[in-house]
Amino acid sequence: MSAKVPSPAPPKKPKPVPERFQVAKTTLWFDRIMTKTIIGGGFTVIVAVFGILFFLLAVTIPLFQGADVEERQHLSPSAPVQGTWGLDPSGTFPFVYDNGKNVFFLDKATGNLNPAPVSLPDGETVCAHSYDSSLAAYAIATESGKAGLISVHSGLNIHGQANANGPDKAGTETSPLYPLTESGSVPGRISRIAYADAGERKIFTATAETEQGPRLLLMTLEESRSLLHEGELAPSGFHDLTDQLEGRPAALLPGASGDSLVIATDTDKLLYFSYDEDRETWVKRQTIPSPLGSGEKMTSVNWLFGDMSLVIG
Repeated sequence: MSAKVPSPAPPKKPKPVPERFQVAKTTLWFDRIMTKTIIGGGFTVIVAVFGILFFLLAVTIPLFQGADVEERQHLSPSAPVQGTWGLDPSGTFPFVYDNGKNVFFLDKATGNLNPAPVSLPDGETVCAHSYDSSLAAYAIATESGKAGLISVHSGLNIHGQANANGPDKAGTETSPLYPLTESGSVPGRISRIAYADAGERKIFTATAETEQGPRLLLMTLEESRSLLHEGELAPSGFHDLTDQLEGRPAALLPGASGDSLVIATDTDKLLYFSYDEDRETWVKRQTIPSPLGSGEKMTSVNWLFGDMSLVIG
């Protein structure tokens, strides 16, 4: 008869530790903060979404309503002045130029015209100019047959705030002058000048009055660049487009792309020229009759913003 084996004693249950079920006060405090933060963040997102909705409605609804235009301020110089008016990028300072030795800034309070000298080489006299609003600059041609730019700065940036030069630094800056022909002499007096900036290529086009009629001249400038610095501008091509004219040029409109040119003539036609890269010359591609219809004369032609479309008056 075998002896009985005693059964093992049951394992002792661990004593409960009440501290295990107690949450630290810092944990409870952090949990409450995070709960309120999440709830607040949710409400903030909802408010932001409704804010965006109201903003879109506020800026969209006026598109379906009529427009009203009213005069807020009337500006006029105290004395009559002839010339081409311009406006600085901030839309604050009007100025005018008349082929002379100064660009005049209009004092809006008094109407006085304050001169800002134009720096020109000795012996040079401006005989023609045109204004480029995108550059706030005047393209100029001189009696000696050269062309250049007069850049106008008011001392304010595009937001109407003083720039690094300060608001009292309004003035002008004249670029170097370049001959419009390869020989340096122009057959006649220049009556019109226009300019276009296409980055590395710049275009000056001009009409010169001769006894045989107007001559249409075009000169291109190109800027050489290197890895270390920007190069200087230098003439890269001289072109006489007189043989392709149909009538007397009334407006010169070089395109901002640097490879197109539109000439409006006194015969109510638009002549479209483009640059032929293969032959390195300018070719008239199209003659467009006036879109105004019979009996209407073109009195003004200019580019719309972007230089892709024309506005004709």
